[in-house]
Amino acid sequence: MKESFFQGAVVLAIGSLIAKVLGFTYRIYVVRLVGSEGIGLYELVFPLITLVLVLTTAGIPVALANTIARLKGQEEYYLITIVIRFSLYILLITGIIFPVIMLYFAPWLLPKIYADPRSYWPFMALLPVIFFVSISSVFRGYFQGISFMLPNALAQLSEQLVRFAFGLILIAWLLPYGIEFGAVGLALAVVIGEIAGLIVLLYFYFRTTLKLKPKPTTVLKSQTSLVLILQQLMFLALPITMSRIVSSVSLSLKAIIIPNRLQAAGSTLQQATQAYGAYSGIALSLISFPNVLTGALGAVLLPTVAMATIKNEHFELQRRVNQGIKLTVLVALPFTVWFFLLPEYLTVTIFHNYEAAILLKLLAPSCIFIYLQQTTGGILLGLGKMKTILLNSALGNLFGLAVTYVLVGSPILKIKGAVIGLSLGVTIICLLNLKVVFKHTKTQLKIADWLRPFTIATLFMILFIQCFSNQLSVYFIILTSGLIYLLVIILLQGLSKKDL
Repeated sequence: MKESFFQGAVVLAIGSLIAKVLGFTYRIYVVRLVGSEGIGLYELVFPLITLVLVLTTAGIPVALANTIARLKGQEEYYLITIVIRFSLYILLITGIIFPVIMLYFAPWLLPKIYADPRSYWPFMALLPVIFFVSISSVFRGYFQGISFMLPNALAQLSEQLVRFAFGLILIAWLLPYGIEFGAVGLALAVVIGEIAGLIVLLYFYFRTTLKLKPKPTTVLKSQTSLVLILQQLMFLALPITMSRIVSSVSLSLKAIIIPNRLQAAGSTLQQATQAYGAYSGIALSLISFPNVLTGALGAVLLPTVAMATIKNEHFELQRRVNQGIKLTVLVALPFTVWFFLLPEYLTVTIFHNYEAAILLKLLAPSCIFIYLQQTTGGILLGLGKMKTILLNSALGNLFGLAVTYVLVGSPILKIKGAVIGLSLGVTIICLLNLKVVFKHTKTQLKIADWLRPFTIATLFMILFIQCFSNQLSVYFIILTSGLIYLLVIILLQGLSKKDL
């Protein structure tokens, strides 16, 4: 059950990569089946579901991972078991209460916030996912806290496999009844996939908890600090909840504002839904693909940073920060190049959609900030800097939302304004996160060893793509340019054996 930093990252990254490839392939089929309008209907309701889920989980899963990592470092295994049960009881209750409330108010609420009345049925179909995700999040937090990433990786894989199989069947069955019911099939597949993932997590949980039985002499000592630990858990959960509420409210407001502002700029309701689908369902889907790697780094950085902090291992802490940033940049550079130089090839070849190409190209320069935001967020969570995350998230999201509101209403920019707003928002959050990470950990960023080889490798990539992009298939171009990128970095010793 013991994993090193990179073993955990690799396990989670491989599992996430397979799951992401399955999910991405599934998204390709879905977009081709229901079009940008159908995916737009689904993407409209998803932020509101996410907001309800944030309220339901109350930041407990991330706080749980942080608390368990610290308790594991102190060998307080008895407390780990109690904290898990406490969290599970809370989320069982909230996981039932919040969906029931939304079920009751949905007929009144949804017409008031969404311009497209067809969003009602996808929302209702997706609502049960809140309960299953709430319960799963407890076990995900537990496995992340003990740095055992295999269950989370296999759960992701199971979710995608089941979602893929059931999604195509349900969409084909329901689509003849209307585009909104095609989106319903997409939503129901998400629910079924989450159930499959929960089953996998439960299986591993009951196997690993047998290894957490305390020694009789430690139980009494642990019981005396139980109340203090639970108070700490809730103390950590509150700012996490507020931070995620800020992000979820921002996403929900964008789902409401963007279609309305597009109509104010001259688009019809159908055009607005299609444009939002191209932006959120296609362009952002491509941009988020590398999160399979940066997300794995962020997830593993949380417990390792937490344990290094509690043990006052300053050198180890600084080493982790440098490794996290270095590997995030390593991932970000080639994807930035592909998204900027090959947007039409990617959106047309994969999704049969040209509208998303210009949006993808505009988003490309902000890739490094999007991915570093995720990595630095994991570091800050490990440091216990929840209030900092809340403040940075609030500032970035509020600024991005204001820019989005103004620019999307422009008849010239329209949906491009949403891209500009998002890019500026994540850049602000990322830079603020980096400032706090460097200040608190006293880390000196060691870029001299990798900046030159990374830059040269990127230039070789660009040269290859510019020479052959019109002659070879996009898949061959991506594969070959990616191999060139890695080969040049290795030859110039930009990666050590330990990194590899």
